[in-house]
Amino acid sequence: YKADFKQAARYLKGREYERATAIWKKIEATAKDNRKAAGRAAYNMAVAAEVNGNLEIALDWAQRAWTEYGNKQARNYINTIKQRQNDARKVATQMPGKKV
Repeated sequence: YKADFKQAARYLKGREYERATAIWKKIEATAKDNRKAAGRAAYNMAVAAEVNGNLEIALDWAQRAWTEYGNKQARNYINTIKQRQNDARKVATQMPGKKV
């Protein structure tokens, strides 16, 4: 999986997010015997979803990375995403029509 992660990193640097996420999804789906790789791929999917502005999907991937694969980074990231969701709700309430 090391070569796949390196390829995804190159795509990420080139802002080819869809190609990077395709690799991470493949790793997560096929690396059930390698919990570390699957967890890292799921965590990366969470970050990519947040970058694309989808906090719900980011939270789902982060929770999967933590609960299914024990990725410790994801445990903290879950709280970060939840805080960002709360912040977005506050902005929506205080400034209707504005998007965070």
